[in-house]
Amino acid sequence: MIKLDKAQELIARDSQVYSQIGRIPYVPLVVKKAHGATLVDADGNKYIDLIAAASSLNTGSNHPRVIQAIKGQLEDCINYMAGYSYNEPMISTSYCQTDAEYARALGLKTETLPPSS
Repeated sequence: MIKLDKAQELIARDSQVYSQIGRIPYVPLVVKKAHGATLVDADGNKYIDLIAAASSLNTGSNHPRVIQAIKGQLEDCINYMAGYSYNEPMISTSYCQTDAEYARALGLKTETLPPSS
């Protein structure tokens, strides 16, 4: 039996301060650390991340190239309100291309998106 005392405490506190509309509480997992495909929860239990943060971490947690890219962007500019200005990483052809390919795979309208390569 795994220990979940700290996780249960944090989940109870979360329900008091965070809107639960965005929560999908399948398991009482409170992630403290992550590296590659390994997660460590608030109680020190280790897990294999089989969902890759719902596919948003297909490279695994803390992949060195992702960390390097994030650090580089942080040194240039963290954010300057996209509603009022433009930022090259946000309009990069490679990002738009990936989004366009994903939209096409879903069968969405893509007339205004970049052409496939």
